[in-house]
Amino acid sequence: MRRLLTDAAIKRIAPHRAKRLEIADAGMPGLRLVVQPSGTKSFCVRYRFAGKTRKLTLGAWPRIELKVARQRAKDALDALDLGRDPGIEQIAAKRRQHAPGLDPDAFGVQARLYISRHAVPHARTWKEIARNLGLRPDPDEPGKFIDIPDGLAARWAALPVHAITRRMVIEFIDEAVDRGAPIGANRQLGILQRFFNWLAARDVLKVAPTAGVKKPSVERSRDRVLSDAEIVELWKAADEMGFPFGPLVQMLLLTAQRRDEVAAASWKEFDLPAALWRLPASRVKNKKPHHVQLSGAMLRLLKGLPRFTGGDFLFGMAGKTPFSGYSRAKRNLDELAGIEAWTLHDLRRTAATNMASLGTPPHIIERILNHVSGTRGSVAGIYDRSALDAERRDALERWAKYIEKIVDPDQEVTP
Repeated sequence: MRRLLTDAAIKRIAPHRAKRLEIADAGMPGLRLVVQPSGTKSFCVRYRFAGKTRKLTLGAWPRIELKVARQRAKDALDALDLGRDPGIEQIAAKRRQHAPGLDPDAFGVQARLYISRHAVPHARTWKEIARNLGLRPDPDEPGKFIDIPDGLAARWAALPVHAITRRMVIEFIDEAVDRGAPIGANRQLGILQRFFNWLAARDVLKVAPTAGVKKPSVERSRDRVLSDAEIVELWKAADEMGFPFGPLVQMLLLTAQRRDEVAAASWKEFDLPAALWRLPASRVKNKKPHHVQLSGAMLRLLKGLPRFTGGDFLFGMAGKTPFSGYSRAKRNLDELAGIEAWTLHDLRRTAATNMASLGTPPHIIERILNHVSGTRGSVAGIYDRSALDAERRDALERWAKYIEKIVDPDQEVTP
């Protein structure tokens, strides 16, 4: 697909629900606009070097404007004309930028130290922390990190941490709010606060630039339970939305598991003949292996998912990564369903509340949710001597049948 790109035209281009779009710019040879199913848009350059087709990522739109992308594409092709590989040069430049000894107080250097020395040993969510700081693991060098294009590490790469001001932090957080991710902005601020406090504790900084910065969004108490009518609208909207976010939301509702546990689910964790999902301890909040019994509806959902040869994840890009891009995907789902003021975590609470209404005892619900408090932490902890697999399977099956019945009242549901 080729067309003359303009900023107005880029804004109007709608994503395809099921596949990634790549649009060639008629105004600059080699330049492509990449549109992800989530709606994220970015620029890249396609070129050939040493007889092989290669790709150079330029950055996300609109942070990288079209005219800037065209100039960067021209620079890349000029290097190609001189017999140099622009992709290799870009990687080498990034690694030189963060080489030890060049600037030990640079944000890029200190962010890497924080991830490797503090986040990885102490935080189960260290990859999420790294992502918010603009870094991801280097696939070619284990233990090393590379910049995410247009991430925070790329933005403040060579800037000394003591030169980062409170105003710069506020502007960065405001950008997340303007993108429609106010709760995500709160999380980013929290990670930055912990990072700069760590630097202050190590005497790298005297005062953290995040001191006194308030959360941009008020987070309400988590007590939302969706009504039957809202469950129906949500389920139908998820059907209409399709892969990957639609079935991901349906799986959250059917299994009552945590968002990140579902988003990072991989096929190797599933035993379909046994109707069982085995979550390893490394992926569970309480660090204990957890088994989820799969209802008939859940098995049908799994069998309807695409299988990718390039990776094992259920919902990530071509199976290579866990699902990401919640904010935009949820906004699209909200528009289709017409439901307001709810979160993905509310689906877990909704499932638990309805299972209780269907007669499931509290200790069974806590087993399904993998909670270690409540009845499992008191007298009823005696039930921990048994896995209670049959009871959990029965509760999840009855909950799935209930969803099927309210979504389609005319269908015949086998008890």
